[in-house]
This record gives sequence, structure tokens and C-alpha cells, in this order.
Amino acid sequence: MLMYLNFQKNIFYGAHLITEESTKDIELEIKKINPSALIIELPSNPLLKCTNIKKIAKIAKDLKIPVITDDTIGSNININSLEVSDMVFTSLTKIFSGSGDILAGSLVINPKSKWVDKFKKVLDNICIPELSVNDLISLEKASRDVKQRVLLQNFNCLELKKRLENHCAIKKVYHPEKCNNFNSIMKDKGGFGCLLSFELKDGLDQTIRFYNSLQISKGPSLGTQFTIVCPYVLLAHYNELDWAAKFGIPRYLIRVSVGCEDIKLLWDKFARALEC
Repeated sequence: MLMYLNFQKNIFYGAHLITEESTKDIELEIKKINPSALIIELPSNPLLKCTNIKKIAKIAKDLKIPVITDDTIGSNININSLEVSDMVFTSLTKIFSGSGDILAGSLVINPKSKWVDKFKKVLDNICIPELSVNDLISLEKASRDVKQRVLLQNFNCLELKKRLENHCAIKKVYHPEKCNNFNSIMKDKGGFGCLLSFELKDGLDQTIRFYNSLQISKGPSLGTQFTIVCPYVLLAHYNELDWAAKFGIPRYLIRVSVGCEDIKLLWDKFARALEC
């Protein structure tokens, strides 16, 4: 959510971050700002919170403001993102491909949205880059097992979350399992996704030792078949750490994109690093 705010400030005509925690009346706040659109991550990155999207969608409809969501993290295999959105963005580079080496994205317009004609008119006037034939072939091949991968990653991430929560070195784990708003849009056979974040009790020194000792791939992407770990806040907001802290984001947060490895082998690597 915070990274998106910076993108929107640079690409569009400004942006304002609204959270349910930072305002007493979100409808009043939306009215006051009067935005051209509401852009929402399902769930947010990196705290994995999900706003009351059904409530927001109703407010936006009454105020005649389109709702644009990004379900990359939640995955439309897990959640009903289109039902609460006028438009849905998804990064195909991440969970959909599972490889992280194909740069692609999708945009889906809700056919029931009152904004359909306006969206299509705008899109007709935008030069959208097309994927090369080789990228299209690679993306199609890589995505054939996406449903199986998502289910396995849902399971592995939830298992890792539970084990981290029970470890004495862990201060807090961030994961959407207990988020009522996320659960309200989850599909019948959906899960909570592949992403979690956590912070260690002893702050910077222990976090450095843990991170350097962890024998896991390091990097800022997510959704790959292999697990990826990164100090997300330091990477994404290094020059604005105090600003990010205002929204409750710990400076030394570790974000984990859980892959399809054997969960016992994966946990062994985390457990060994936590003991360092």
C-alpha cells in the first residue's frame, strides 16, 4: 500500500493514503478528499491487512467513485476480488507465473461496473505494451499448475506462520488468517496466500544475525515456487522510515514469500537461523 502511494504520486495527479486505523470516519475522509478513484491492495503489503472492502465498495458506489483493487498478494484463486471492484490489477510476474522472470500484468474490468464504457474508452487511447511471443509461451507454460501451487503455498505459509508464532524469538507475525475482512471475501476453497511478515524481539542486532544466517533466497519479489525473504521496509522505504512507522510498520520487519518446498525442510532453515 505504501509503495503504491509513491507510484501514484509520481504517475498520477497526487495520492493520499487512507487507513481505517488513521481515521475515525472513513466515509467522511473519502468525501473530504474526493478522489478520482480508490486503489486498494487485497491484502496490504507488508502487514497483510485487508480493509473492509465490502463497506468501502458500497461507500464508493454511493459517492460515484470507482474502486480499483490489486489482488496480486491475495490471488484471485483465493479471494473474490472482482465482486468488490470496478477494476482489478494483478501482477502475472509473481504468483501466476511462479518463476519471477516474466514481466507481465493483467487488468480485468468488472462487466457489471457502471464505469465499463469509460474504462474501455480510456484503454483504447493508451498504448499498452504487448508481450513478445516467447514471453507469452513461457507465461502460459509456467501458469499451467498455478492452482496447485497456490494451494500448496497457502498451506506452507500458514504452517510457517504457526511455527513462527510459537518461537520464543518472534515478537509478532503478520498474516491475514485472523482478518475478518479478508475472510469475508475468501472463496470456499481459498486460502490466505503465500505471504507473511514478522519482527524479532531483540530488534536490529538479532534481525541482522537471523537474516545473514538464513539459508533462503533473498530478494524483493514474491509468489515464486521457491521461498524468498527480504527486509521489506528497509528496501522499499529506506529514505522514509519515520513516515512508514506512522502507519505501524516496524522498521526491521522481515517479509517472507513462502514457496512450494517441503515445509519441514523449510522450517529447519528458519529454526537454525533463529538460534544464531
